[in-house]
Amino acid sequence: MNELENIDNINIDALYNDVASMIEKAKQQVAIHVNTELVMLNWNIRNSPKSYFK
Repeated sequence: MNELENIDNINIDALYNDVASMIEKAKQQVAIHVNTELVMLNWNIRNSPKSYFK
């Protein structure tokens, strides 16, 4: 009997859900980091000594 045939579908579903959750959390962390960096970039551009936006 193939060893994979012994795997319980519930365990596969739980594993899938865990991995999907980790991916979603990672995507949220990337979005937060990118947003933070863009805000800081905008702030630095507007507050630079040669800013044209003052």
